[in-house]
Amino acid sequence: MDEYENLEKELKDRYNVYVTLFRNLHYLKQQLNNAKQAEREQAVNAERICV
Repeated sequence: MDEYENLEKELKDRYNVYVTLFRNLHYLKQQLNNAKQAEREQAVNAERICV
């Protein structure tokens, strides 16, 4: 039973790491999308000023 409990704990630990990494990746993708959107808006505004 000890081996099973050790494996169960290791699985929980690895799952927690996975969830943390997944959340971080999701956050970073959202930040990238926000930055790209802001860049597009700046380009549109700059184009309006030049025209």
